[in-house]
Amino acid sequence: MLTKDPGLGREGTIGMASQPEAGRSAHAYDSRDVSAVLGNSAVLGNSGALGNSGNQSPVTLSPKAQRTRARLIKAARAVFERDGFLGARVADIAAEAGVAHGTFYTYFDSKAAVFRVLVAEALAMIYDTGSISGDEPDLTALQRIERANRQFIRVYREYGTMLALMEQAVTYDDEVRDIRLAARHTSVERVRRSIERLQRDGSVPTELDPLIAACALVSMVSNFVYFWLVLEERAHDSEQAVRMLTRLWASALELTP
Repeated sequence: MLTKDPGLGREGTIGMASQPEAGRSAHAYDSRDVSAVLGNSAVLGNSGALGNSGNQSPVTLSPKAQRTRARLIKAARAVFERDGFLGARVADIAAEAGVAHGTFYTYFDSKAAVFRVLVAEALAMIYDTGSISGDEPDLTALQRIERANRQFIRVYREYGTMLALMEQAVTYDDEVRDIRLAARHTSVERVRRSIERLQRDGSVPTELDPLIAACALVSMVSNFVYFWLVLEERAHDSEQAVRMLTRLWASALELTP
């Protein structure tokens, strides 16, 4: 089980000193500009997500520099998962990546900067779990829901430690909170649009509010998986969990074959 890793207000760390800029909403990002926060698939690639705090975008770097940045991101994840945010040091990340200490600052301003990139990368993976709409004509709506739930659990297992650190950081870091909200808004909008398509197809009752349903269903799955895999509330069989989550989705939507 992971322990709390609170932030500190010193330079280069995530801390309470971080405040919204004047005239800027505390939740500045929404689903309309989520790509600016999470990056896009071309940027994510092998170089990691494009975050707000990196010194250079990977798409403007030479191939060699992109490889170095990718090694730093991979090393940072290993160090954060091993030592937590407070225990991690830039020197440790550079050593893990096999580069000089000063090389780190060519690509990132601080360990907080690379942490935010990792958060964006993890969320892009966790919420890019496909749609429940009719994009795959060979699958029924129920099969698409089951596939999405299975993939969500699989990716959450892979990124569980980073996601646990993120959930702690959202309470004291504005940028991490904005990235977190942007990812959730994107997921909710995707599900909402899928529900509306199912309503047009006659598979879901039209009196069901698609936005409220999407918010509730996304929360159900994400909170269940967080308590299960991160807080280790109790053990569950993965396939049984997938089947039950899918059944609850179908029941909530009153989904007809």
